[in-house]
Amino acid sequence: IGWAILAFLPEADLARVLKQPARQRDFREISTPPDLDKLLASVRKQGCALSASRVSTDLTVLAVPVLDRDGYP
Repeated sequence: IGWAILAFLPEADLARVLKQPARQRDFREISTPPDLDKLLASVRKQGCALSASRVSTDLTVLAVPVLDRDGYP
């Protein structure tokens, strides 16, 4: 769900979020900033984030950002 929100944040807000400590973010599949940029670009292009659940092995998670009238997630 977080990838869908992050992908649609304005650049300044995304930069501010990524400067925060990573205590609750899960970057297991992201090892470098270019990897994150690539993932977020893919989410923006598709309009959604689709991934295997980290809670259950039998679930796939589909997340779309809910945008306000200004396009802010």
